Amino acid sequence: ASVAVVGSLAMRLETRIAKEPTTATEAYNKEFNKTPKSAIEALAANDPSFSVLDLTGNTVFSMKHSEYCKQIGDALKTNTHVVEVRLSKCGLDANDAKAIAAGLAEKDAVEELQLDNNKISNDGADALAAALRTNTRLSEMNLLGQPHQFGDGGLQNFIDMFGYN
Repeated sequence: ASVAVVGSLAMRLETRIAKEPTTATEAYNKEFNKTPKSAIEALAANDPSFSVLDLTGNTVFSMKHSEYCKQIGDALKTNTHVVEVRLSKCGLDANDAKAIAAGLAEKDAVEELQLDNNKISNDGADALAAALRTNTRLSEMNLLGQPHQFGDGGLQNFIDMFGYN
């Protein structure tokens, strides 16, 4: 029985260690991402120690997603350090996607965009496809889990985008 307890404690310790930041950059990202306000302020300030905006499932962000996405879109227009934006499970809609797309169209620092499990419709997906005509850095985008399927027009916009990017 003592072997099982020791094994269980070791497993919990390994899990805890795996969740702890391993680099200074990860520690800064974790600190900035504690609240939407601090994350967006770091993004807008173009803080070089902030590279991952991750507000996935953040309840406070979800309650004011329209306001915050406008701020994120504006900040992305000038930010050169954030390479990942993770806004999964935040209740984002087409207007939010359009705000983010506006930022992506002007500056191409972001390499990964996670927008899965939101409420983004064709209009939002179309705006993202249009933004990617000029953004050559983004290499991974996740739009899975939206409540409505994107139509043929949305698919065609992404196919057309590949002709530019």
